[in-house]
Amino acid sequence: MEKDSIANNNSNIKIDVPPKSRVNPETIRKLSKKQILKKLLNDTSKHVPLAPGSISKTDDLVTMMDSLTLSQFKGMLEYEYATKLSDGYLFRPGVSINKLVDVIKLGYAPDDGDESSDNVPGGGVVVGQSTGLAGALGCPPGVCCSIM
Repeated sequence: MEKDSIANNNSNIKIDVPPKSRVNPETIRKLSKKQILKKLLNDTSKHVPLAPGSISKTDDLVTMMDSLTLSQFKGMLEYEYATKLSDGYLFRPGVSINKLVDVIKLGYAPDDGDESSDNVPGGGVVVGQSTGLAGALGCPPGVCCSIM
């Protein structure tokens, strides 16, 4: 694996920086959907306490993983599968293992809208799609906020 390095001008310290992706994107895109599914199930089993054969291919990822695990899973998808996703994509309803196979095959999610928008007053960032208090706090869809 090749690594880029950053040298500090004031000392002889060298920091190795891993590349953006461990795999060549062309290699992943050439795999069949069946091969991607098998690899994805094996990698998913490292993030959830289930054997690859026990993982549902149709359930939403948010039902299998907590937010920290989903964030780590997103990093794995970007690094191991050369796939670009927004931070909130995996939290969306309907994002399952089967859907990720299609996303990985393309290298991006066509239904993953850009989180920044010129239509937002002040050019701000659109945070989540929830409404009410959950939306104001930036919670992803499906998350209910309550005040105690």
